[in-house]
Amino acid sequence: MKQVFETIGDFISRHARMNIMIFLALTVLFALGLPKIQMQMGNEVFISKSSSVYKNTKIYQNHWYRQEFCVREYSQIRFFNLGGGV
Repeated sequence: MKQVFETIGDFISRHARMNIMIFLALTVLFALGLPKIQMQMGNEVFISKSSSVYKNTKIYQNHWYRQEFCVREYSQIRFFNLGGGV
């Protein structure tokens, strides 16, 4: 096993420029393919689109998911206590 690794190491050190060019070309080719990667994170990843759970979830999301609400808290800020109270 030691002989195998020594052979590989000798090849890499003798042909360093060629190895760098090969790995650079592979890196560029892989980088060109990166925009084609898609990540699906919806319910269709876990359950079939034909199942009733998926359909009911879609109905719920279309009806309620887009509604927005805002919760605000109002409080008095006192910078000076002029009246003696708290």
